[in-house]
Amino acid sequence: MTEISELRHLDGIRTNFGIDDGKQILLHGVSQEKDPLSQAIQTSFKGLVEAQQYMFENLWNKAIPVIQKIKEIEKGIKPDVIETITDPIKIQKLYLNLRSAATEIMLFIPTANTMNHQADAGVFGLLKEMLEENNTNKNIKIRVLAPRINNHHHNAGQQQHQQNNQNTLLPFSLPITWRNIETDSTTNLLLL
Repeated sequence: MTEISELRHLDGIRTNFGIDDGKQILLHGVSQEKDPLSQAIQTSFKGLVEAQQYMFENLWNKAIPVIQKIKEIEKGIKPDVIETITDPIKIQKLYLNLRSAATEIMLFIPTANTMNHQADAGVFGLLKEMLEENNTNKNIKIRVLAPRINNHHHNAGQQQHQQNNQNTLLPFSLPITWRNIETDSTTNLLLL
C-alpha cells in the first residue's frame, strides 16, 4: 500500500469512512471487530461531507507516517504520550515520583502559597532525601522558578512552620538553583 499511497498511523481510532472528491462520504459501521462491514451510509449532504473532511484532516495531521510506526515497533520504541489527568491523588503520586529523575529536576512554583503547599506535600523533603541518599543522586541538577518572597508575614509563617514540623524541609536550605519570577503579589507598582 505504501507504494501507491501515503499511509499514516494513529492509535485508538475505531471508525471507518471514505470521502469521494469532497462530494460524498461513505460511513461504515462494524458491529464486532472481527466481523466484516455490517452497515454503511452513503450521502452527499454537504454539511456531513464537510464535517467528515474536517475530521479526516485533523486525524491526518495527528497521525504519523506508517514507515515511522513500523520502525518504532521494530526497535521497541514507546511513543510519546500526552495525557490529561484529573484525579488529584494520581497527580500527587506522579508529581512526587521525583526519584525517577536521573539528571535534572525542574520545578515551576508560581506563588508563595503554592510553595507552602509543596512543602506540606513533602516535595522539598523528598528532594533533600534524594540528594543525601547516595553519591549518584548528588549529580542531579535541581532548578526552581519561584516568586521572590520578601513578605514579613510569609517569613514569620515559614519560621513557625519549621518549628512546628521539623520533618518538612522548606526549600531555602537545599542546594537548588533558584530563579525569581514576578507575580502579582511581588510586582511593585511604579507611578509616573
